[in-house]
Amino acid sequence: MPDHDSPPLLGSTALVRIAGVPCALWTAAGNPRLSERLADHADDADRRAARSRRLAVALGEIVPDPRLADAERHALLAPS
Repeated sequence: MPDHDSPPLLGSTALVRIAGVPCALWTAAGNPRLSERLADHADDADRRAARSRRLAVALGEIVPDPRLADAERHALLAPS
């Protein structure tokens, strides 16, 4: 027989997330400023990912280039 006095294993928040409700909708019901910051963070992450992909393409052209000596390749890849 189930114990009706014990709390459920998963809270309602977990059930909402498990159900696949979009995070933007889920967070919009809470603190608007926090939701705005989360959206900004997601946008920043998207921009960083796009920049990383462009950098990876550029590095893919530089690193294996046989015309570059090791010292030249190092100078191109070293942080400024």
